[in-house]
Amino acid sequence: MSNGNLRRFGEPTDVADAATANENLTEEGARDPPWDDIRHLLHLYHLHLRTTVVLAVSLGFTASPPKLPLIPRAMSVRTISKTATVGGKNIDIGVASKFDQLVVALKKALGPSSGLTSDDVDVNFLTELMREYDSVDDGWRAYAFGDASRGYTRNLVDDGNGKSNLLVLVWSPGKGSPIHDHGNAHCLMKILKGSLTETRFAFPEGSNERPMEMISEKTMTENSVAYMADELGLHRVMNKGSDFAVSLHLYTPPNVAKKGCFIFDQKTGKRSHVPGCAYFSTYGRLLKE
Repeated sequence: MSNGNLRRFGEPTDVADAATANENLTEEGARDPPWDDIRHLLHLYHLHLRTTVVLAVSLGFTASPPKLPLIPRAMSVRTISKTATVGGKNIDIGVASKFDQLVVALKKALGPSSGLTSDDVDVNFLTELMREYDSVDDGWRAYAFGDASRGYTRNLVDDGNGKSNLLVLVWSPGKGSPIHDHGNAHCLMKILKGSLTETRFAFPEGSNERPMEMISEKTMTENSVAYMADELGLHRVMNKGSDFAVSLHLYTPPNVAKKGCFIFDQKTGKRSHVPGCAYFSTYGRLLKE
């Protein structure tokens, strides 16, 4: 991977930087938190360690990026909540950022079952969880690693106890995915930054080569959510913009990561198998190539 293609935020250089940053916080209780919240502050510190090197997908800076405080303003004590109301239901979470609340909520919703195909999982509830999360919250940036030399990158956020996987995909400008299936899995996709164009196709019929039939095409903008499964056809996702775009994907079960998927030639309908799709990063850390 070329370092010139990876865009990152800065990070504090020493403890003094962190102390100065914390003194600038204005939220009540941020300087002298109650002892009952010490374990939460330690968790915040851990979260921030994952956020110090991330893709600068929205600032659009060309000079040196700004430094982040050790405990960012968005993650002060006042944002900590032990419960969250999402999708009309109260969920006990006890984590700091809204993005982490979403991750835990999705995991809990899928916990007692094997995935979206199980009777005890409410697909509409999962969709509502993703829809109610506002991507203005920057928790997802800790996982948004991009590489301009690739069409897109797959960044693992959570493995859902083996029952699903939650990914942040970073799409390079003017690039996208091939036409592909989903390995008999279900996918929920939310746009976190920018816009993406989804084109759906019918599965090719017979063995004769012919152009694939397009079913629909739509452009999804920030915070919109879509559902996709093989029973709805095949699709291709493109970033037609001039800047990076970012999306959040929930797959269950995680068949594509384990077994791969099929990609299709739009002109002929011919398919070819792609082995298990690799991750560009896992849990906020770049993987060595």
